Amino acid sequence: MEAGHKDGPRVTVVSRTGGGGQLYSPAEFPPSFTPSGLAFHPVNHFLYAYGSQVFVSLDGGSSFDPILSLPVGQSVSSFDADVHRGAVAMVTSEGDMFYGTAGIPRMSQILQGEVPGTAVLVDNTGQWYQVRVNSSTAGVQTEVMDITGGIQSADTSFSRPLVPQFLSAETIVFHEHKQLQHPWETTGDDLTSGFSQLHVGQKLQLSTSGSALITRVKTEHRRENYTAWARAHVFKPFQCETLSTSPAQAYSVEVACESDGKSLLTLKNVGGSMGWLFSDVGKSLVVATGNNHLLTEVVTMTTARADPVMTCKEVTITAGMWHLYDFNSYREHATVYDQAITISSTTATVTTGYFEFASYHIGLVLQVSTGSATVTGITSVTQVTLLVPGGSMDGSYPAGEWSLQEVRGQQARRKWNITEDECRHIMNVKEAFLTNNLRYLDVREDVRLAANATIAEHAPEVPSERALLVVTFGDPMVFQKIETDAFWDRSGYHHLTLHTVHDLLKQGHSSVTVYLPGASMLCPLTSHTVTLRCQCPPNKHMHYVYHNQFTEEEFLHGHPVDKDGRDLLQTLEVNYRPPSSMGVGIPLSNNIYNADPSQDRPNDFYQVSQETGQFKQCLGKSTRAECGCTKQMKLSSLEKFSDCIDRAHRMLYPAELSVRLQVVRPGTETIELDQPYVVVIEEVNSRSDYVPDSVVTPSLARLRADSKLNHTLMYYSPRKLSVLMTGARLYHFRVSALEGFSYCNLVAEFVIYVDRPPIAYPSEYIMRGGISIMIGMILFLVYLYYLHTHHTPFTRKSTSQHAHLNREQLAGQRRNMSDTDSDED
Repeated sequence: MEAGHKDGPRVTVVSRTGGGGQLYSPAEFPPSFTPSGLAFHPVNHFLYAYGSQVFVSLDGGSSFDPILSLPVGQSVSSFDADVHRGAVAMVTSEGDMFYGTAGIPRMSQILQGEVPGTAVLVDNTGQWYQVRVNSSTAGVQTEVMDITGGIQSADTSFSRPLVPQFLSAETIVFHEHKQLQHPWETTGDDLTSGFSQLHVGQKLQLSTSGSALITRVKTEHRRENYTAWARAHVFKPFQCETLSTSPAQAYSVEVACESDGKSLLTLKNVGGSMGWLFSDVGKSLVVATGNNHLLTEVVTMTTARADPVMTCKEVTITAGMWHLYDFNSYREHATVYDQAITISSTTATVTTGYFEFASYHIGLVLQVSTGSATVTGITSVTQVTLLVPGGSMDGSYPAGEWSLQEVRGQQARRKWNITEDECRHIMNVKEAFLTNNLRYLDVREDVRLAANATIAEHAPEVPSERALLVVTFGDPMVFQKIETDAFWDRSGYHHLTLHTVHDLLKQGHSSVTVYLPGASMLCPLTSHTVTLRCQCPPNKHMHYVYHNQFTEEEFLHGHPVDKDGRDLLQTLEVNYRPPSSMGVGIPLSNNIYNADPSQDRPNDFYQVSQETGQFKQCLGKSTRAECGCTKQMKLSSLEKFSDCIDRAHRMLYPAELSVRLQVVRPGTETIELDQPYVVVIEEVNSRSDYVPDSVVTPSLARLRADSKLNHTLMYYSPRKLSVLMTGARLYHFRVSALEGFSYCNLVAEFVIYVDRPPIAYPSEYIMRGGISIMIGMILFLVYLYYLHTHHTPFTRKSTSQHAHLNREQLAGQRRNMSDTDSDED
């Protein structure tokens, strides 16, 4: 807070993030305000600026409204806030204590200071304490404060006379006149208004009869000598003065206008009876037309001067058409009818009658037509001693020519006062928000707050276009959209529904307070605050929904099968590791499933396999029992619990898995992960023999084509997301939501075991070729066997022709042989 500005102190609110820029234009205070501190309420985030006055900001420091004005020379020295009801309490340098509640634009003095240096504090149960140092014991003394009793007894009236003006049977206007200066007073009175906006919502009550609720205050007036006016709703009709206390009401009165704007009131046909009395000064002459007058001076028993509240009009008002109301700033203590008083030197004696002197009259001023004196002692019920400041006042004064009044500055004993009204409002808040005052909003999430309020039967009606409930935000810039829906129903309830949508990618928090500005501080509930935090809600997570659901007992120890009798779960071998791209027998994963340090690791034949694979829960343990695997670890699909995972969901080759993801948040409905989320899928054991697929939306296509993003990853939509597993054995997938779609790290993992795969390439083709050759050889051997077992030798018969041919062939062969022999020789 800048205290040295030439036009008055200023408050500037800056942002601690985003470069520290100024959020609002500086809020300026009047030059008369001397600040001593700033304080935020820890729950509703109302900002209080206190010092010689107290101001409050309901909008985070953009604007401030006054809620308390202190006497000259006092300032607030101690401040504390109640986190349960949104209340605050302050102690001034003189030890006066003031209390206020959230949303009600005023504070009430609940304790008058006796010891300067007093402090105030509140415990976690909402109990307030007054704390001060005890000089006699050199310790700290604490006293429980009666907040309700202090509010009920607090009087915010002022030493100014009021003139009532009746607009209807239920509406009245009080015109505030400047303080009347009595003959014994030498100090004047400025034109500062006694009424202020702090009186709105309080009750003005007349001691004789009548009360009204102040609904509006205007701290200016068109008439000279009048400083303000207040409109009020009449609860109980105000009673005028009786003829015994103001006998002038029995006569007609003639109103004459003087040149200075004042009016001269002359009683008609008084004769020798009582007319105007000294005690009538400060009372109001009220007529039905509204042209009322405040009596400022009694000239004679038949003539008095007055200040009209409207332009003076000369008129004669008959008896019974006008009345006197006593809203004087001082209370008249000498109610006399026919008692005369005799003053001799410093003694005053009154004739015996209705009025009697009492001890509380000491210090009051006895006023007569020749001067005034102060009562210093009581001799008897008819005699007092006086302190006469000036010349002699000796003489006898009949009734009506003397009065007994208070001196300005003494404890006011006027007939009217302004106090806190009784509770006339009922506020209801939706039960879910009464029990949960802290709400978390993720990206694009919204929240609805509902409340309603009504007014008691005898309270003033509120126009339908005017809101009974008001809502304010500690930091409205956190939200992207704020919608309010308010209406009155036929039962007289004012309903307010607030819909807030979180701004995209803007973390922060803000209080949302719904309050009743017109309620009494005596109401049990006048405001309710909900804190909205724009960040990841606690325990919000994403999980994969398996197609086959099992109970814990079934998954850990059961043997569930499908309709064809095939197992739905696969028990993993001890120290199992999934295959790698180098082959089934060459595992390279660092994850070990169903770990048991006491047994050997399978397929650990190659050095590259021996150098990979590391225990987690079983690290440094000698047996599986020492690994500390819990039931939840065995049921989990998280990579960090791989040592404890000993069973997996089983699928038969070819395995195509439909990936179904859900976002779970305790206390809210579970939702399916869908657009606009974008996910990335990976296999934690670095397997690549799988093919993800999903619907490609236009936004996803643009995302994939964006050159600024990491294109080593492939993005998918959660809608119709599927995975085709082209390999076998264990797959351990992790699906992550892309950053920016949620404040939470939404990650889900799931484990699938693919069984009964085809033989790996090229073994299948080799086996097919070998089998084909073997089948061919078997068929050939069968054929030979068949020939051997079923063949019969065939003998051909010779004929004469055949014999002749055979002989010729034989002879030819012989000749050839002989020729050959001869050649050799």
